[in-house]
Amino acid sequence: GGSAMLGQWGSPAWGCCWWWVLCGALWAGAGGSEDIVVGCGGFVRSDVEINYSLIEIKLYTKHGTLKYQTDCAPNNGYFMIPLYDKGDFVLKIEPPLGWSFEPTSVDIHVDGINDICTKGGDINFVFTGFSVNGKVLSKGQALGPASVLVALRSPSTGVTLQSTTTQPGGKYAFLKVLPGEYEVFASHPTWTLKEATTTVRVTSSNAYASSPLIVAGYNVSGSVRSDGEPMKGVMFLLFSSSVAKEDIMGCNSSPVDGFPARDDSLAYLCNVISKEDGTFTFQSLPSGKYAVVSKLPEDFPQ
Repeated sequence: GGSAMLGQWGSPAWGCCWWWVLCGALWAGAGGSEDIVVGCGGFVRSDVEINYSLIEIKLYTKHGTLKYQTDCAPNNGYFMIPLYDKGDFVLKIEPPLGWSFEPTSVDIHVDGINDICTKGGDINFVFTGFSVNGKVLSKGQALGPASVLVALRSPSTGVTLQSTTTQPGGKYAFLKVLPGEYEVFASHPTWTLKEATTTVRVTSSNAYASSPLIVAGYNVSGSVRSDGEPMKGVMFLLFSSSVAKEDIMGCNSSPVDGFPARDDSLAYLCNVISKEDGTFTFQSLPSGKYAVVSKLPEDFPQ
């Protein structure tokens, strides 16, 4: 009898138990989850021809973890990223190096109600240009100096569109340059440029200047004093084993009596004379090694 009684009451008891578990699971699913399914989409826009297939769109969490990435449609730049969670995200465009877009990233707060993804709005990235790259070199060298001012100009109007300065080694770059023909012009307040202008043509990718710009010479200055006072009229003679006389500008190349080459490997190039304040300047010397020798004025007290 006892076993029959257990069976009679046990079945409803188990049924009630399973019903409670099922109800609890349904309630938890309805009230505790942040799961949604929406699409974040839009276009990569460009007024000029670009290769959309080289561009990636990536979705990151606000902490920088990559959640999803996709390519653009090659014909029109369309993209779509699925989202399964609510929260804060960052949508970034990652094009080839040197390509510029506005914006570069978009912050998205997905609430499943009012955000741009849930509402089906487009998130667009607009292409603003390629990069133009080039070099300013020292004459006869594979590298060049920093701090040369380089301007990107319109060849028809001469108007400067952008300007930048060279990095160590002589490299320079302009960003956000749309297709067209341009002129590149280099200048420096004290250095002599032999090749100061070149051209560049931008079509459907990053472009490189047609030729390097060349610094022909650098100014080298010094000063001379005696007992703390500046000395005028001291001659400074320049010698080198590697630099030719014709490559030097702004310097007196007349021979000086009593001053042949210091040795067989050093050739005399030219001379300058110190001014009232004791300063002297070689106006334009190409890259190389030099020796400088001083010659006191004949009337200087011994």
